Amino acid sequence: MKKVKTVHDLLCKAYTDLSVADTRIDKERAGKKLKNPVGYRESTFGEYFRGERKPAPLMKEEREKMRKGQMCHYCEKPFPSGKGLTAEHILPTDRGGPDRPGNIIWACQSCNSSKLNKDFIAWALGSDMGFPPIGLIRHYLKLVWEFCGQNGLMEKDLAEVEKLPADEIPFDWDSLKLGSSACPYPANVHRRQWVNKQLTSNTQAADASAC
Repeated sequence: MKKVKTVHDLLCKAYTDLSVADTRIDKERAGKKLKNPVGYRESTFGEYFRGERKPAPLMKEEREKMRKGQMCHYCEKPFPSGKGLTAEHILPTDRGGPDRPGNIIWACQSCNSSKLNKDFIAWALGSDMGFPPIGLIRHYLKLVWEFCGQNGLMEKDLAEVEKLPADEIPFDWDSLKLGSSACPYPANVHRRQWVNKQLTSNTQAADASAC
C-alpha cells in the first residue's frame, strides 16, 4: 500500500479500514468470510486514492438518526419523552466543526458534558463506550473528509497539518491512524473482538456494507 504522506492518503487509508470492516461484518452476518482480505484492502485503497470511490452522502446517517429516535447516540440509553437529550456536534463547533444537521446527533447530558469539545474517537476510547460503533465511526469519517476537502487540506503534508493549532481542527489527527489491519480498532485490542461487538450489537443497521 502507498506510504501515507498527505491528508488525502491518511483519509483514504482510514476509510479503507472502515470499508473492509463493513464488508467483513456484512459477510459474517450472512455466515460467510471475506476472501483475500489483503487483496480486497489493497484494491479498495486504490479506488479511494484514485477517486473512483468516495464516501457516500450523509443521507444514510440521517436515516439512522430517524431510526434510532429519541436515544443517546453515544451510550444508546433511550429517552422516550425526549427529556434529558441535547443536540451534540460530533465535530465540535468551537474547533471549527460545522453547525448543521449532518454534524448533529442526540446525546444525553452525561455524554454531552463528558465529551465537550474532545475528538469523538479519542473521547470514546477513554470513556465507558470503548469501541465506537461502526456507524458512528463512518459518520465521523465522512465529516472529517468533508471538512478537509472544504478547507483545502487534502493535499497538505501530514507533517505540516499536524502543527496546526488544535482549536482550528475539529478532530485529532492521531484518531485517523487507529488500526493497522482490517478494522479501525485500538492498537491493544484484537480486531476480532471489535468485529464481534458489531455483529452482536442490536443497534447496527442492516445495510452496514454501504459506506
